[in-house]
Amino acid sequence: MTQKSAYSQQPQRCWLFFRLVTFTLGSLLLASGGFPPMTRGAEASMDERSYPLPSRLEAVLEPQGTVEDYFDQISPSPQGYLLWSSWPVLVYLEPSQASSGSALAQRQAVWQNQAEGAIADWSRYLHLEITDDKAQANIVILRKQPPLRWEKGKISRARHAETRFRIIRDRDADGQSCLRHQQTVYVGDRQGPQQLRGTLRHELGHALGLWGHSPNPGDALYAGQIADPPEISQSDLNTLGKLYGQPTLLGCLG
Repeated sequence: MTQKSAYSQQPQRCWLFFRLVTFTLGSLLLASGGFPPMTRGAEASMDERSYPLPSRLEAVLEPQGTVEDYFDQISPSPQGYLLWSSWPVLVYLEPSQASSGSALAQRQAVWQNQAEGAIADWSRYLHLEITDDKAQANIVILRKQPPLRWEKGKISRARHAETRFRIIRDRDADGQSCLRHQQTVYVGDRQGPQQLRGTLRHELGHALGLWGHSPNPGDALYAGQIADPPEISQSDLNTLGKLYGQPTLLGCLG
């Protein structure tokens, strides 16, 4: 299954688009507005399970009763909330392909630095590691504009960024059945460094499980892009903490 989250540059506007790719029957386009209902199939024989809170995240959460969050804006997939249960989460960054010293190489270097910075921002709270192995990565960040879509009889307009996921069924080293998700983040390199860092931070928040948006412009997952992109807020962290306490079908049996 693949979901898309489009991060628009227009203030206070951000759209979610959804696409379902079934395990055996090809692809089915869905209208925006939510995930499709749970269907019988690969997920039906698996039970929901909960996982311990990541220690880095648990250490910064506010005490219960004083929590401000936007968890009610976060959507689960048919397989449950899109949280990670195995650490570290491996992140792949598309490498530079430009000739050294060229203007293109300089722009790509800025993108690389800001992408690494956004990963470092979230790594304070969740264990992320950069990998050179794209095939093994849990999150793939590509330095390109999101692919155009056919919407309501016309080509969609270009966007700076988008995050998609797919669900994979496989087995672990012990032969246990697993449902895993892989996130793909598209972020072009045509923004200035500050806006680029904010966009990458926002989209990486989606890839870490925050499939929704905050109504508060002080949160990294705010729905619109603003002149001074916010850092990761306590509300972002509280929402992430509540998310990672939810049961999910994702993970491995046993």
